Amino acid sequence: RGDVMLPVTVSGAPLAANQQPRVYACASLNPQGREIILKFVNATAEPVKTELQLKGSAVMLAGNVTVLAASGLNDENSLDQPNRIAPVTTPLDFGRALQPTLNPYSLTILRLRPSLR
Repeated sequence: RGDVMLPVTVSGAPLAANQQPRVYACASLNPQGREIILKFVNATAEPVKTELQLKGSAVMLAGNVTVLAASGLNDENSLDQPNRIAPVTTPLDFGRALQPTLNPYSLTILRLRPSLR
């Protein structure tokens, strides 16, 4: 959990008919765990390519990404398919720029920390 909110700017996101963005983002800092937590929601039916620039970070970063995604708005878990929609976590290793693609109808959480290399 992040205790300190960080500024986030989203530009070029797809817009709904009411001109509201369909990609949402927030960022926070967990000083005790020394990690930055970025959360994204892609509320569209298409993948959305993003570019993150971490200003003020001069070191290599490592971390993981957790994605919770569905193939459609009506997808749901059931007794027969209890893990149809389930979070998947994978490791990340990158520098100061990152370009994740947000899956359609997804929540993506990046947890970033200084690398020990």
